[in-house]
Amino acid sequence: MTIVGVILSILAAGLAFLLARETKLRRALQALCTRLLARLVDTQRRHFSAHSATNRSRPRRR
Repeated sequence: MTIVGVILSILAAGLAFLLARETKLRRALQALCTRLLARLVDTQRRHFSAHSATNRSRPRRR
C-alpha cells in the first residue's frame, strides 16, 4: 500500500507542476496578445489620423 501512496504522491506533484506551468504560459501568451492588439490599435489610429489629415488639406474636386 505504501508504494501506491508514493506513486500517487509523485503523480499528484507532477500534475500540480504541469498545471502551474500551463497557467504561467497562458498568462504570458495573454500578455503578449494584449500588447500586440494594443500596438495594432495604435498603428491604425496613427494611420487614420495621417489619412484624415491628408484628406482635409486637399481641396475637393467637383
